[in-house]
Amino acid sequence: MKLSFDATRLLKITATGCAGLFAGAAFYINAADQPARMTLDVASCRRHWIEVYNRAKWFQGAMCMAGSLSGAAVYYLESEAENRALWLAGAGVFVLVFPFTIFVMGPDIKKNLKEDVLETAGETWVLNHIKRWNKQHMFRTAFGLLAFDLFLLALAN
Repeated sequence: MKLSFDATRLLKITATGCAGLFAGAAFYINAADQPARMTLDVASCRRHWIEVYNRAKWFQGAMCMAGSLSGAAVYYLESEAENRALWLAGAGVFVLVFPFTIFVMGPDIKKNLKEDVLETAGETWVLNHIKRWNKQHMFRTAFGLLAFDLFLLALAN
């Protein structure tokens, strides 16, 4: 059996796979990790949130970047395809994760990462922030799921 290299096919699989991985990981955080974290005392809850945040930001950022760029590349390379707009739409939705995280979630994330936040802002602020962060994170989950759906739809057509 001879294998041939098809860059566009690889880009389609990459975009779809990255969006699926991102959406699955983001959903896990909302549905399983956050509820478990909320059973801890505030200091432990914050430490756990920091550990998960610092690990997930690299994984999820890489998946989002690779998926967005791959989807946009498919749009560019398949200039004659009828479904090319789906690749652009998926990439566009997926890349929204970055500005949403930076501008909507970023200020509170930076504050909660400060070593003295429990002393300066108090336990109530920290706990409320972590709850609000999860609600905001649901938008990231939705962006990932929508991008995944658009990429799947493009693959199916």
